[in-house]
Amino acid sequence: MSNLPSAVSWITRSIGYTIALIIILAILVSAGRGRVAGNSVQCIEEVRKPAVAEQSALANAKAFGACLERKNGFLENMMTGATLKMLRALPNAPCKYVGRWKSSKTASGFEINLHGNGEFSARPWSEREFTEVIAGSWAVYENKLVWLYKEGVVWPPDVNRMEITSPESFTLTEMNGSKTNFLRFEKLPPDNCSP
Repeated sequence: MSNLPSAVSWITRSIGYTIALIIILAILVSAGRGRVAGNSVQCIEEVRKPAVAEQSALANAKAFGACLERKNGFLENMMTGATLKMLRALPNAPCKYVGRWKSSKTASGFEINLHGNGEFSARPWSEREFTEVIAGSWAVYENKLVWLYKEGVVWPPDVNRMEITSPESFTLTEMNGSKTNFLRFEKLPPDNCSP
């Protein structure tokens, strides 16, 4: 390297250091994801304990988030920080969304009740679809609708970007990019909703 011009030597070193840094960061992120996954399994077990499991989906998610934050190290908390920050900001069930809604996608639809206390229930329109009622907690955070399910997927929360189309309708952009339209057909009592 001593025979190379100083500019070429500097560029070669910079490229080498950059590649080494990228490799180190990839290893750290991979290890961090592994630790988050392991901590998540332990925290799910804590949340499923009988005394905790009877709480609302939001209370369970907050308990899970607090457990994860406690078990994670600095790097892992950086990786999950945005979700944990969102959970700390909840509950937030704005009164303007409280009501009975019909949601529709291309081939399916649900009747969804968004209650002012932050709880929701959903059932399919069609008998051909599964008939089990889906329940949990809902909230709005930074123009996104957050779904926290009582059963099934506990983590991470289902967060969908909202586009308000009128006072009685809105559209969600799902994680896979598909759109779900919501149309309110009945208002429900406000029950402690957020202003």
